[in-house]
Amino acid sequence: MLATLDRKKRVPHNIGELLTARGLSYWLMDDGSALLRKARRYYVFNTHSFPIEDKDILVHALKDNFEIDATIQKHYSLYIRS
Repeated sequence: MLATLDRKKRVPHNIGELLTARGLSYWLMDDGSALLRKARRYYVFNTHSFPIEDKDILVHALKDNFEIDATIQKHYSLYIRS
């Protein structure tokens, strides 16, 4: 899912074309977790290694492909409220 440029993790600009439901489920099982905060459950995708502009690409891909509203929290993780 990622490409490297100068030894930094990068999200491909065409991730929206590449990300499938199966890929999303693997991503959640690998780099995701569930979080209970203020009686609400969130799913968290850990994206610490990616620059903020790549996280924006991921947010848009999740919205376009799956109608998932994700937000970037603390500049390092994507949060999805369930």
